[in-house]
Amino acid sequence: MSDNKKSEIKLYPIPLLAVQTHKYVRDFNKEYNYIKNLQYNKPLFPNRITTSVDEYIIHKKPLHHLYDFFNNALNNYTKTILNSKKQIKISNSWIAKQEKGESTEPHSHSSIVNGSFYFNVPDDKTPLVFDTYNCLNERFDTPINIQTGLLVLFPNKLSHWVPESVNKETRYCLAFNTISQQDFNNSISLSKNYNNKS
Repeated sequence: MSDNKKSEIKLYPIPLLAVQTHKYVRDFNKEYNYIKNLQYNKPLFPNRITTSVDEYIIHKKPLHHLYDFFNNALNNYTKTILNSKKQIKISNSWIAKQEKGESTEPHSHSSIVNGSFYFNVPDDKTPLVFDTYNCLNERFDTPINIQTGLLVLFPNKLSHWVPESVNKETRYCLAFNTISQQDFNNSISLSKNYNNKS
């Protein structure tokens, strides 16, 4: 007698590649005006997003409220997503300035957890897109609809890109990389020793 019962299927999602968003609820008009007036690099290639000359922008005093918000969000991410008690700190950070017709190629960062904070989102037609591959090497694009005041956190292994903007208004995003608390402390110590010798 054959067994016609269907097999029991269980799915065990592993959240280590999870993307997490946090909404900033404070007013940030002062911070927005500050970043709009920064000096920006000339693009290396046509139709590519430009970045601020300052690559440590979040450590500047006018952005200290955002810095605190980002750190609290990172602590939440490491606890809830990475299931870790270790601390991570923001290393380098920059402003990405996107004009109409500009985009980025798929890329990843030398980081632990990456972050992108959106000062303004003129429309919902230019998402942040993550691309992943299954074990058959098939690519899957996953767009995240973003909005003004949204912080997106994601692990360094996730490749991401931004499609071409169709809006006339310039979009500003603050992006950052992170390192371990120990590496952060070591870099501060090296910097102090170097400055003391100067």
